[in-house]
Order: sequence, then C-alpha cells, then structure tokens
Amino acid sequence: MGGLLSNNEAKLAWAKGKQLQVVHVAMKEWDDLDDTYSLAVFDSDKYIFRLKPRTVLINGIEVPCNKNKHDKDDVVWVINTASEDWYDWIYGSDCNAKTLYWETKDEIQQVVAVLRQVFGEKP
Repeated sequence: MGGLLSNNEAKLAWAKGKQLQVVHVAMKEWDDLDDTYSLAVFDSDKYIFRLKPRTVLINGIEVPCNKNKHDKDDVVWVINTASEDWYDWIYGSDCNAKTLYWETKDEIQQVVAVLRQVFGEKP
C-alpha cells in the first residue's frame, strides 16, 4: 500500500483540494473521502489515508492510469503483447519518455483484463 499519508499530510492535501481516500484500520476497502466524513477523521488514529488513484476509461471501464515518474531502480509493469499474459516487468531505467507503465502487478492486470475484453484474447 504505497503512497500512504499521515493524518496531517492528508488534512493539508484535503485543504488544497486533492481527492483523498480513507480506510478504517479494521477494513479493507478504500472509500472516497467525502462530506459523509467529519473533520474529526483527520484526528483519529483509526483511519489510513492516501491520494485517490488516478484512473482512465477504456471503452467505458475505469482502470488505473499509467504513471509518469519512477526511479531507475524501480520495477515497473508494462504492456507486452509478446508475453502470454500481455504484460511484463522491467526496471525503470529501461523506460523512455514514451513508455506506458504501472507501479504494481495488480494495476497492469486490471488494464490488461479490460484490453482483452475490448480487443479479444489475442493481441
């Protein structure tokens, strides 16, 4: 769960108009932080915060947006139609300005699942 924010960082991001998500420590599903939550949520140690992940629509289906910043030693996930799975991992140092990549295997699997729905099983 990378990209977690402290309560103070979350409060500041919220004040700046950033979209946040929140999860109770006993739960597993992230919720959008909206007006159903009171400001006291930022003072509680029972919640975890993150910036809301960016998404894009592919054929009307929401998937994680590709990333654009990484360290050269990071492992990132890319679409690779030569692979049976349609994706593979590479090091950030192998990316160039045109490389579309995602930070986690889960993200790339979501994207590939939608691409398979749109374009069929064969790349």
